[in-house]
Amino acid sequence: MAFITAVRNRLVLDFSWKKVRCREYLRLPATREGRTEARRIKKQIEGEIVARTLDYAKWFPDGAKLDLFAPTRETAAAPTFAALAREWLENKKAWFAPATYYDRKRIIEGKLIPFLDDATTGPTSARLVSTIQLEDVERLVNAVKGHEGIHGRKLSNRRANIILDVLRQVLDRAVLRGWLARNPARAVSKLREDRVPIDPFSFERSKRSLRRVSGRQRNSATSPSRSLPASGRANRSRPSGRRSIGSRARRSSESSLPSARAAGEAGPRPKPRSATSRCSRWSSTRFASSGPRASCGAATSSRAAPVGR
Repeated sequence: MAFITAVRNRLVLDFSWKKVRCREYLRLPATREGRTEARRIKKQIEGEIVARTLDYAKWFPDGAKLDLFAPTRETAAAPTFAALAREWLENKKAWFAPATYYDRKRIIEGKLIPFLDDATTGPTSARLVSTIQLEDVERLVNAVKGHEGIHGRKLSNRRANIILDVLRQVLDRAVLRGWLARNPARAVSKLREDRVPIDPFSFERSKRSLRRVSGRQRNSATSPSRSLPASGRANRSRPSGRRSIGSRARRSSESSLPSARAAGEAGPRPKPRSATSRCSRWSSTRFASSGPRASCGAATSSRAAPVGR
């Protein structure tokens, strides 16, 4: 699908051809008449793209991708499949890990080239990439499924799909350069991959495992400090986590007990009683059962008067 945009008051046609994005100027101003003409060109180009008959050089003779879509006579001749596959592998080497590169090289040299360059599959022993058809790809998949793997068994569907995917990428380069109208390997669907067999536990085995785990937990709960030293048992009995305010206050009071005891053994110093404390004790015993209690200030003044004289 194509789009029309405006860049610096000039209309640009944005479309994709052979998996390559193209943004080409239409030499039309961004006016009402220019947009009408641009929509007409857009419909024609979209129809040619769907029919795969787009002539890039005719529509855009000064386009930036003219060399890509309209190769010169020196590069117009299609190469052999072996040459194209080896070139593709070397160009993609930077994007592959060493193990992936080695595996793709084994696929190209051991599976694809021997089959597609065989004399029985083409007029010559060197098969041109432009002569590969849909039937060749289907026969390749059937032949690969008949090969034996490392352990003497036939190749899995997963491995056959990997080989088909490598062939698709190689032929995509041929489509991009104009040696193939379309990729025949893309028209062949992948095989259904086999699922990995799962062997779950039986019901009796699951019960035995659960009993074994519960027994270990019960033993660890009944004898938690059997092999721990005294310091380890003390630390284990203490709960972990944040300490509460009450526990900190209790520990601070316990830490102050030795100093208080030491002070008590040395003998407490008598604390002098104030006049207010003597007054309150005397008044509570004197007037406990009779009349209103005298004020502390009055009692203090009556007892302190003779001393002043």
